[in-house]
Amino acid sequence: MQQDPLARFGRFEVCRRTRVLRADGRPVELGCRAVDILFALIDAAGDVVSKSDLMERVWPGLAVAENNLQVQICSLRRALGRDRDLIRTVPGRGYHFAGELRTSDPASATAARPLSIVVLPLLNLGGDTACDYLVSGITESLTTDISRALPGSFVVSRAAANTYRGNVVDIRAVGRELGVRYVLEGSIQFDGSKIRVNARLSDTINNRLLWAERFDACRDDMLAAQDRIVARLSRSVGLRIIDTEAGQRRRATRPQALDLVMRGRAAMNRPSTRQTLVEARALFEQALSIDPGNIDALAEIATILVFEVLNGYYDAGRAERLARSDALLGEALASDPNHIPALRARAALLRARGLFQEAIAAAEAAIACNPGEPRAYNEIGLSWLYLGEVERAIAWFGKAAEVGPRDPARWVWLSGLGRTQLFLKQDAEAVRSLSAAVAANPKDFFSHAFLAAACALAGRLAEAEAALQTCMKLRPGLTIETLCRTWSVPLAATAAAYMQGHRRLLHGLEKAGMPRREYA
Repeated sequence: MQQDPLARFGRFEVCRRTRVLRADGRPVELGCRAVDILFALIDAAGDVVSKSDLMERVWPGLAVAENNLQVQICSLRRALGRDRDLIRTVPGRGYHFAGELRTSDPASATAARPLSIVVLPLLNLGGDTACDYLVSGITESLTTDISRALPGSFVVSRAAANTYRGNVVDIRAVGRELGVRYVLEGSIQFDGSKIRVNARLSDTINNRLLWAERFDACRDDMLAAQDRIVARLSRSVGLRIIDTEAGQRRRATRPQALDLVMRGRAAMNRPSTRQTLVEARALFEQALSIDPGNIDALAEIATILVFEVLNGYYDAGRAERLARSDALLGEALASDPNHIPALRARAALLRARGLFQEAIAAAEAAIACNPGEPRAYNEIGLSWLYLGEVERAIAWFGKAAEVGPRDPARWVWLSGLGRTQLFLKQDAEAVRSLSAAVAANPKDFFSHAFLAAACALAGRLAEAEAALQTCMKLRPGLTIETLCRTWSVPLAATAAAYMQGHRRLLHGLEKAGMPRREYA
């Protein structure tokens, strides 16, 4: 009879295929020799295994001193921690395993594990072995970047995932053997100047397909193409897993901090409105009440405070919101200087204060940790826009769109791109970009205002009036004067080149029918 690929005992399980030991669902560091000893003792089914038999199995054909075996036994016991007595010494004879092996329901075992995923080796469908290095590089980078995109997750190592290379896999079996909830698989195909990417994300508990995408990338610079593919996939996978986990954790009768953080992130991944941020902030605050040092909750509350200012959701309290955000980010980054959401929020905070060069540096630090962060690319684009470098801004908005073409946050870089095109007097292009922005987030009054200005400047006055009416419904009583007074960044800190374009925007708003000031 074929052996169960998972040996389970007490709070432990060890996979025969990947040779990974887990305690309470989390991996335990254990060397390969110690794993060999553990399997030898387990397979003996409680019988004593002599020292000579163990040494022959672990070091076949080699002459090694007996103290090497003792070192590995100590390592194994140390890995077992409080259950170290599972490995017992029989004086003068050898060792035996005192644990009781058990079987368990695979679905319930997988469901109890922490947020976990394996990236299976991508297939090279073209048959061109000269491109194998690129396919392997994409797989390896995906493994790294997904772990960064999902803080607190467990991502199976590439070495363990490689045991499935070239095999037809059963998703449920992979989940049982590796102890993971999610499996990402796919293929790469090279065709002339194009690279076609197919990817699928599945839930191992019920073998359900959660997400699938096919897209093409340009085969110009191979390393640049690899970066673009990895960034787009890691962001898409991260969004889908957060939404799935939030749905699972919403049903928890006694939610833990991680449950609340995942639900808060899912709320923030929807197109932003004042209400979605209120809902998300309440969840993060509740997580902090359970775990006061939770870095994820600290960073996300700081993010919300900044965007309440940048998105113009409140007329008062700007300085207080930014000050509290600064304090929370200081606490989060002191604990983890490379925390990606905190770095990204830091960039937005610096932009809100008019410190645009510093904001660019903070966003670049976030991208260095995880290239699949379109909101960080957007931050750089906006800061370059305020510095008057409109061509640079357009390039960064383009990078954000490339990483997140269907991202829920895409309205922010579409809105930034449209404003930049308006500054360049590319009014028809600005109308297209801003129309896409309002379609992606119909509740953002800024995008409707920018669209009204672009339509007016393009001579499309009926459309300008309709866009302005929607804007005024979302933000009643808005005037050009109040818009400038509550602008997302200090206008005095912006470059002269930016202010020239800004004045053109205001002229478009006036032409669309927005009053200069409120009259008594």
